[in-house]
Amino acid sequence: INVHRDVLVAEEKAAEEERHKIAVELAERKNKVKNLKIKYESLVQKNKASNGEVETVGEHSQAYYVIRAAQEREELQRKGDELNAKIIKSEKEPVSYTHLRAHET
Repeated sequence: INVHRDVLVAEEKAAEEERHKIAVELAERKNKVKNLKIKYESLVQKNKASNGEVETVGEHSQAYYVIRAAQEREELQRKGDELNAKIIKSEKEPVSYTHLRAHET
């Protein structure tokens, strides 16, 4: 009976150690999840501040962000093309002024 009791006590100790180990691992994982949520929230807030838009967390899918990035890239490309056209136009203007002055004399 004493041997059986000793075996049961040893099994109980092992089970308690395993439970403690799992509890510690669970606490670590909960802490990691909490930290990731905080990081995600801060990124969302940063994104809101930079866009000036108010969004709820998880409102948009990945496709939304891909499409929005493509639209922003297209808008920047259009603005770049407009600036290039202005540069070319302004580079040609002094040449046309010199031609006018040459014809005046």
